[in-house]
This record gives sequence, C-alpha cells and structure tokens, in this order.
Amino acid sequence: MKDKIFIIDDSKSFSKLIAVRIKNDMGMDSILASSFTESKVVLEQERSSILLALVDLNVVDAKGTEHIDYMLAHKVPVIVITGELNDEIRNKILEKNIIDYIFKSRKEDMDYVIKLLKQILRNSETKVVVADDSPLFRKLTSDLLKLQMFNVLEAKNGLDCLNIVEENPDIKLVLTDYNMKEMDGFELTLRLREKYSKESLIIISISGNDTKNISSKFIKIGVNDFITKPFTKEEFACRINMNMDALESIERIRDLSRRDFLTELYNRKYFWEKSKILLAAGKQTVVAIYIVDHFKKLNSEFGNDAGDLILKSLGIIAREHFSKSHFLFRLEGKKFAVLINNISKEDAIPLFENFCSKVASIPINSNGNIIAFTISVGLSLTQNPNPEIRMKEAEELLSEARSSGRNRVAFNS
Repeated sequence: MKDKIFIIDDSKSFSKLIAVRIKNDMGMDSILASSFTESKVVLEQERSSILLALVDLNVVDAKGTEHIDYMLAHKVPVIVITGELNDEIRNKILEKNIIDYIFKSRKEDMDYVIKLLKQILRNSETKVVVADDSPLFRKLTSDLLKLQMFNVLEAKNGLDCLNIVEENPDIKLVLTDYNMKEMDGFELTLRLREKYSKESLIIISISGNDTKNISSKFIKIGVNDFITKPFTKEEFACRINMNMDALESIERIRDLSRRDFLTELYNRKYFWEKSKILLAAGKQTVVAIYIVDHFKKLNSEFGNDAGDLILKSLGIIAREHFSKSHFLFRLEGKKFAVLINNISKEDAIPLFENFCSKVASIPINSNGNIIAFTISVGLSLTQNPNPEIRMKEAEELLSEARSSGRNRVAFNS
C-alpha cells in the first residue's frame, strides 16, 4: 500500500521537521534519505509503500538534477524542494514532469507543503473526465491531470462524456474542449447543468479561441472556469486546484449541515434524504435502528454529562466498526440508524451482532465511574423501496429486541 512520503534532503533537521508535520497534520509516516546514494537504496527497499517524494533540488552527491530524474524514471511522483528560485531554475524544474515545486525558507512554506500534500491525496481519490476530440490534446490534458494524481477518464466528444458521467456519478471535474464533433462543449455544459449544479460538479472549458464572446458565453451557461490555449503547465495546475479547493470548501460546509453536533454522525434530516436515494437504487439495502438500553436510568444515576459521553462513545465505536461506505446517523436522543447499500442478509446479521457485542465490551469512564452500556437493534432486511415502511419495520423489530431482553439484534427474513 502506497501510504508513505519519501523525503530526500541532505539537511536532516529539515527532513525531520517535515516528517513531524506530516505525521501530526496528516497521520502519515515518512521515509528519509540524506543523499542520492542512500535514496536509491531506500527506493529499492520501499518502492511499494511510497506515495510520492519530496526531493531537494540540490543534493550533495547528485550531479545536477540526476536524483530527480532517477525518481521520475522509477515512476515516483516528485515535488521539488528548493531554497532559491530564479527564472532559470524555475524553467529547469518545470521542464520535468513534477507535481510542483516549493520553497523551504519560511514557516509559511512548511504550511504550503502540508496543504499541497493534502491536495494531492484528495486528487488521488477524485475522478475527472477530459472531453476533447483531438487525441493529442486529450492525452496532453490527461497527462497534466495525472501529474496532479487525479483519476482520469477520457471522452472523445461531448456525447461520450455524458455517458461516462452517467456511469460514474462520483466524477467531480469535467474539462471540455469547445469544438467537438457529435456534441460540442456548449451543448455538453448545458446538458450537464440540467442535472449537476456548479456546487456539485466543476466544469472547466478549454478553447483555442480567446475571444471574449466565447469565454463569457461559456460562463453564462454554467462553467466554473475558462482556460485559453495555449497555457502553461503551472497555470493549468493552479486553475484546476483552485476550483477543486472551492468545491471542497462547499462540500465541507454542506457536510457540516448534515452532521449531529454531539456525535458527528449524520443527522435525521440527512437520513431521510439518503434513504430515499439508496432504496430507490433497487439493490439490497439494510435499514437498522438502534438505541442505548436503559438510557434514562443511566442519565439519572450518573448525570447528563455521562449520558452525553455514552452517546459520543457510541458514535466513535460505530465509526470504527462500520466501513466508510456505510452511512451512520443519530436520529434523536438515544436513537441511531445505519444504512448499508448492496449487502447480503448473510453478511448484515453478523455485522450487527458483532456491533452489539463490541458496544457491550467497551465501558466508559465518567468522573471515575466505569459505566458499561448496551444497545438493542432492529434490522430491516426486506427490499421495500419506501423509506417510511422500512423505518416502521426497523422500529417494530427494535421493540421486539427490547422486549426479548435487550442487548440483541432482531431482524426479519
């Protein structure tokens, strides 16, 4: 698994400082090398775990940029670190297929390193599509995006792009040329905007025609940005990442509005939104409702602070137990829910039974009081697409679990 940052710099103190920041800010480990010779040995041993390399422009035992060329030749994405920059150095760096370059002279530069690394990690999980009927320019644009570690799909025209977006609803960015056969960039943008807002899908148009009429028309019909050919690699990367930053900020605000403040799980409003979407997809979807057993009694005996701690702890246990593809909610008070799409009954039942056991085995400490608690679960396993009916089924099964002794899962067949 590629989950480590390779730092090559003959200043060991600087390398350790970056490594500490990466660990503290991102939770990622780093591998350090202080010379070109050492970096080759490390690369041979650790290649499968290296996500990318931060490489100093000047390393004592390297001739010119041979150490950077070596990393690139071995398919290691590179960010160049430099303490000086003039036009000659900048041009030399940008001639190479690197991700970016950064300074190392100020505290703010260290902050930029972390920001850039987070950006690259985000890009590696982001699908984008390039729509252009010129194979040459389509490859050029795709290669620039791959340098930024995006997951890139290619479309030979607007119609092809529409089909790709339909098949990949998690696409976040579309780059479209203006002149294309079958369907041009204007028509493609109009069709995409019928379904996707500017806050959910970034569309950037690219054209060799730099007249104001073209750019303004594109902007009026809904593109987020307009890039004129020819453009520099650095300009392209900056414009792409600026738009992705804006999208991420919007998504962060949207996500906060969907969260319960205490547990940080999704809230009741989003439960109903998401359940309608998942159940309408027609795949086996589990709807589970669970509550804390004897919560009123626990609150009365140990106080409201202990009650809040129980709820927060339950949210943590749930996030650790279920996967990122499962949707976790706090509906109200002591009541929680889980939505899982495309899972078999045979897998769902033990998943929730193990969850019950895990909760019962992890007590909390509230002001010196060790408090054990349990949950009861109602598990709806039918294929009814109506959220209200599935909720009612889960509620009835929850009542069954409680009446039959609590700390258990009740489910229908």
